Parts: sequence; C-alpha cells; structure tokens
Amino acid sequence: MRQRELAATAKAFMLDKPEVSLQELKEHLRSMAEQFLTDASDDYWNGLEVATLVDEKSNLKELAATQALSLDQQKGIRLALEVLTAAQQRVDTGDTSGLLAVIDNNPINHSTISDATSILSNEQGDRPEVFTQERQPEAAICSFSELVSSLLAEKVQTLKSSSYKDLSSSLNTVSRFLTSSMDLMSRSEWLAVRDAMLAAEVRPSTINKLLTKAKMCLDYGLMNGQLEGRNPIERLKLTKDIDSKRRAFTDEELGRLLVRVEAEYQFTRHTAHTTSEARRWATLVSVVTGARSAEVCHLTKRDIVTLDNGAVCIDINENGDGKSVKNKHSVRLVPLTSGAYGFDLKSFQQWVDQQPEEGPLFGMTPSAYSSWFNSRVLTEALPDADNVSLHSLRHWLATRMKERGVNLVDAQGILGHSSQSITFDLYGKGHAVGRLADALKVSLCD
Repeated sequence: MRQRELAATAKAFMLDKPEVSLQELKEHLRSMAEQFLTDASDDYWNGLEVATLVDEKSNLKELAATQALSLDQQKGIRLALEVLTAAQQRVDTGDTSGLLAVIDNNPINHSTISDATSILSNEQGDRPEVFTQERQPEAAICSFSELVSSLLAEKVQTLKSSSYKDLSSSLNTVSRFLTSSMDLMSRSEWLAVRDAMLAAEVRPSTINKLLTKAKMCLDYGLMNGQLEGRNPIERLKLTKDIDSKRRAFTDEELGRLLVRVEAEYQFTRHTAHTTSEARRWATLVSVVTGARSAEVCHLTKRDIVTLDNGAVCIDINENGDGKSVKNKHSVRLVPLTSGAYGFDLKSFQQWVDQQPEEGPLFGMTPSAYSSWFNSRVLTEALPDADNVSLHSLRHWLATRMKERGVNLVDAQGILGHSSQSITFDLYGKGHAVGRLADALKVSLCD
C-alpha cells in the first residue's frame, strides 16, 4: 500500500519520468498553483480536505530521501513543497501571497491549468495543456464506457469505498448525457453535454462536479494512450450563477430542529417504535461532536469509550466490517459534552448499555439518516430554509468554535482535519482529549 502511495505521488509530480526537465516541472507546478489559487477549495480537494496536501508533502519528502532522482527532480520536489505549503496557507488563513509568488516567479507563455483534484488523486496525466481551438472531429480510440470501466477497475484497489462509489455514480450520470456517436475529444460536443445538463435543471455545482470527473476520465485515457489529442474539458466549468454553498444552521434554526426531533421522540416513546430514540441520540451526537453523518452511523457500542481520566468519547475508526473513514486524519476521539443542547451523558450511556454488541449503534445507514433528517425534520422544522442539510450541523459547530475563539488546532482535532495528529503528538492522547473537551465546553455551553 505504501509503495502504491509513493508511486502515485511520483506520477502526480512527474517524478516517474527520469528525463523530465526542470522547466517542465516548473510549468506543471505552476498549473497546480493556479488551480489552488483560483478554484473554490471544494473543487480541488474534492472532499478530501487539506489533509491530502499534508500527505503529499510527506510522500514527497520520503521520495527525496530514498529514491534515485535527477538534480532537476530534486529541485522540482523543493518547488512542489513550496506549492503545497502555499495552498495550505490559502486554506487555513486566506493568505494567497505564497501561491501568487509561485505563479509570478515561474512565468510561462500559456496557462497549463489542470485539475488539482486529479493531480493529488493520481488522475492527472502528463498533458495538462489548455484546449485553445476546436479540432477537426476524429473518431475516439475507445468509448466513454470503456474508459470508465478501465478507470474503475484500476481505482477499486486504491480508493476508499465511499470515494469509489462517488466516482462510479458520477461517471454513470455523465454517461446518460452522451450520445452514442459522440466524439470524446470534441470541445463543442462537451459544451453540448454541459448545455443538456443545464436544460435538465441539474444544479450548476453538480454540473461542475460531473465535468471534473469526466475530465479525470479523459485524462486517464490520454495518459494510457486510449485517446489522442488534448483534453477538451479544460476550463469548461460554469463560473457564473453557481448555486450557493451549503451553509451552517443559525442558533435559532438549530433550536427549532432539536424541538422537532424531541417532539417525534416524545410522541413515539411509549410505542414499539424505538427508532425515534436512536434518531434522537444520533442527532444529539452529531450536534455535540460535529462528526460527519457517516461517522455517526458507523459507530458501534464498542466505540463509546471511557478514558483513564474519566472522559467519555466517541471513537471514530475503521475497525469493523463496512466501516470506513475519509482519510487517516479522520480517525479520532471526540469527547461528549453532557448538558449541551439537551444531551445528557448519563442517559446516553444507559441507552448504549441496552443496545446490541454488534452492528451500528444507531441502527441506521448514512443514507437513511440523511433521508430522515432532510425529508422529515428539516422540511417540517425549517420549511423555508435554503442551502442547508444534515451536514449543516457540522458546519454549525465549526462556525460556533470559530466564534468562541477556539484554537484552530483544537477545532481541527475535533472535526478530524489534518492538525489532529499534531495535537496528539504535542500533548499525548489523554491531555489532548482534555484540551478538546475544554474547547467543546467553550463552544457548546453558555
């Protein structure tokens, strides 16, 4: 597994090509810097979060220390580390000066912007040119369905199950908008595909996601020689009238949601419908921990742990059938804050004790949890609210921690971002959990 990760990083940064020149490496890195600077962060790390950049930096340093590389490649690694550090600065602090410096210090005659999500995920080939003029149609070497099959066959071994399913679903959706005789390398035909998606009232942000996946697939075909030419999906994303991003709940909205959840529980508590109590606890755990819906649904009875210092936490891990996490930084302990927003720790522990030893603690899949919350709780409690969903609970806690002045390292440790490992390394597990517990009390308790 580790060797595959290093090989993927080497390919992404053109370190698998012994003959590569420093100028080629600079152009490739400049294209990455432009993408990191101009795209919304969701576009380039695609849900993988900034931890991906941290992982890539670690891999690059290991390659520099262990592999036989040319002088130009070693210089390229140094520059690549600067690009990734600058990208982190933009994400963490809004400071874009590092990326601007990279771009200004590496001028080239034309933009070579490529999709940075593809770069970091080993989807990027070695042909990152912008499509500058319409080419004469020529038959593609293979069909889109053949490309999809080849790509998925390779990625099934390297992607997390959730990421693989998302990629497969997205590419299948794209396929429904393609004609049987489509020239995959024609920009005008891809423009027609984009227009067809708009006509079908697909959300603009979803269209951009689908185009990103389609571009990834074509990059794969170009890299493997299944296609010839330049990728026609460069710069095809919609840039105007993009629907607004999902937002956090306000405190008032959160209160109304919890009233609705409690009302359902009270209405059914004396009946045989025990699912309402599980849903109530799942919602409260989501509120007081900021855990992702899948992380909450994958918890088992064994994942409610009490540490030596008495702290009770949820243990987010991938130990067990069907459990997975977004990345290695998602594995974490998050303390439970008793008394916050109706969450009574003693009552929760008593309920947990009554649950089966095996299987999901709350008895729900992530899709079932989201469906119940979004279609019943949300629509009844907040019928006029826009751009919110179950995931907005996580956004709410993130916003709350920022407003209450919680240290960034501790906030990221709670949410499962890259700095969590720093927290544990600096302070040790017990002390770190104590810090996180204090941060949550500051955020959740008035």
